[in-house]
Amino acid sequence: MRNKKMLEYIVSERARGISDEDIKKAFVAKGWTKKQIAFLFAPPKIKINWTTYFIGSSLFQGRMNNVHFSIIFIVGVFLNFMYLHTDSILFKMVALMLLFIFGIGVGIRRFHDLNRSGLWVLTLFIPIIGLLIGLYLCYKKGDEGVNTYG
Repeated sequence: MRNKKMLEYIVSERARGISDEDIKKAFVAKGWTKKQIAFLFAPPKIKINWTTYFIGSSLFQGRMNNVHFSIIFIVGVFLNFMYLHTDSILFKMVALMLLFIFGIGVGIRRFHDLNRSGLWVLTLFIPIIGLLIGLYLCYKKGDEGVNTYG
């Protein structure tokens, strides 16, 4: 793990206008190896659990911001289009299950982000109006900070 004080030192030196090369030279003068210095200056590795990223730890509780909702909404529209234009019964069953279960869960979490009840998700099933509300949910920024739903 990186030393927090070293990272704070690097940030403070950068704020003073000192270049990264000069900071690295100072570390070399203190006896640091090039490998240790490269580790300090490397960006942190971020591991993403894609299930948690798109669905969250709970399907029906919590909040979902507009970016995640937009991605899932586009995938849902694509699945809906494929559902209407395919003859495969197996694909239709899987797509319908995904659209229904995950659509409800994602919609509830998105409405929670806007400080609205999850029951508003029922409006997404109204033809044409549901599509317009879905587009609105893609672009409307959620509540800042804590709200009634988390």
